[in-house]
Amino acid sequence: MGAGRDEVYCHGKIVTLKHSVIGVVLCVLAGCTSQPETVDAIEEIRIIKRPDFSGSWEMDYRLSDEADEKIRWQYMEALAAEERARQSEDSRYRSAALDHLRSGNLSQGIVAIGRFTEEISRADVLTIRQDPERITIEREDDYALTCEFSLAPQIDSPFGQERCVWYGDQLIFDLKLPEGLNVRHTLSRGVDRVNLATSVYYDRIPFTLNRIYTPFVPGDEQYDCEFKVATLKTCTLGAPE
Repeated sequence: MGAGRDEVYCHGKIVTLKHSVIGVVLCVLAGCTSQPETVDAIEEIRIIKRPDFSGSWEMDYRLSDEADEKIRWQYMEALAAEERARQSEDSRYRSAALDHLRSGNLSQGIVAIGRFTEEISRADVLTIRQDPERITIEREDDYALTCEFSLAPQIDSPFGQERCVWYGDQLIFDLKLPEGLNVRHTLSRGVDRVNLATSVYYDRIPFTLNRIYTPFVPGDEQYDCEFKVATLKTCTLGAPE
């Protein structure tokens, strides 16, 4: 790494990733085109003062993306694209398009990628510790994202390649998993909130969920969440009675 570069080293504890989920996703996507796209490389952009993400943050469900709704919308868009390809009057276009869209590859891929993205972005609470040397983002019921700002920008692990970089006032974590599955977490800061956008990419099938978090004091009233069959998850403010 050249002197003066502001790239950072990231090490997520990906050993705790749910391997069965990854396996299901790759199985569904096995019928897709054999040349998976990679996440676009991000070059660091330095700013005078980095944002401070420190604190305890809880998800604001009203402002965050709703996974089922977004998956449904992109699934319908994919079905429409597959239908347009089948009905195309241009045989050359139809052949090329159906090579990628045949047998519902795109629509099935959207569902698989969307569910995987939902699975790795469920954390209701973030606990962030940051100092001039490093940042640790503890995510409830998930692996932590950790960056050492002064070390090498990228490492190889048994699970894939990990990298972290400052992109202006955003902190970006990239993880390249086997078989071309790529994950990007983008952390940004607002006046009274942080946004953690989780993006998953595979073979021209991108999917992103934006999760908005607002500050809270641990021990005070928090969101009490429970799973219900009809709504999958229902949250109310305040501790359970």
